[in-house]
Amino acid sequence: MRIVVTGATGMLGSDLCALLAKQASLLGWARRIDDKAIFPMEPVDITKRESVVSSIQRFKPHWMIHCAALSDVDVCEREPLAAMEINATGTENVAKACRDAGASLISISTDYVFDGKLSRPYREEDLPHPVNVYGRSKLLAEEASLSFPPRSAVVRVSGLFGIARDNFVSSVKRAFLSGSKAMAVGHTYSPSYTKDIAQGIWSLLQKLPSGFRGTFHLSNAGGGSRVDVALAIGEILEFPNAESLLAVTTWAALGKPAPRPANSQLECRRFTEMLGTPLRPWKEALRAFLREEGS
Repeated sequence: MRIVVTGATGMLGSDLCALLAKQASLLGWARRIDDKAIFPMEPVDITKRESVVSSIQRFKPHWMIHCAALSDVDVCEREPLAAMEINATGTENVAKACRDAGASLISISTDYVFDGKLSRPYREEDLPHPVNVYGRSKLLAEEASLSFPPRSAVVRVSGLFGIARDNFVSSVKRAFLSGSKAMAVGHTYSPSYTKDIAQGIWSLLQKLPSGFRGTFHLSNAGGGSRVDVALAIGEILEFPNAESLLAVTTWAALGKPAPRPANSQLECRRFTEMLGTPLRPWKEALRAFLREEGS
């Protein structure tokens, strides 16, 4: 099996590539390639259709796993044209190239396609209504992903943490270690370890039937607020004064230009039905990540 992973040096992409390099013939795409990568890489810019088509024609993948995105929510809000070019147009380029090459597509999306007004976790069939540019650009990406390839799945994820990039979990851990205040917003979501998400995507890829088109939610089981996550970090790392170092705040107080949904927790019913089991609970995943990060 030949697989291309876009955004191969990103937080999710790097864990996907580490897993898939052992399972398939793998090609990673990134704007800047990693000279230390243990698998082949190409510097493909997804906003350039010719670059996308040329690489696909050479490699002839069976599957594309599309992780590449402009995912900084506030940068997207300040630079909406860049967000649309990378997230919407870039995904359309990938999806159309998959159609022309007969390749199947898994496209990574986000919990931020929802407005956060529901009091329960969001289901796949709930109507998206993004409240920021990032969410709108990713919703357009979802539509392109499901329109063109012969087999395609959109996989929405939430609250990623992983070893390859700085993230909320690593920033809270740094604050606790330095004795400074850890800032946390009462945003409810589904904290998810990129290694677990990568394994879930690989398992899903092997189950998708020919001609499938649809959307999945994929996260570690359960959910909570960023405050809950910060307190769990303190508990796992046995910081006796973690609660006193935690400052509960708001996105507005932090000066963030992009509005966020108050609740973006995901219910992963379709994934669980297809695979027979959910991913492990987020606190178990958090413990595993903190152990890996400290090793």
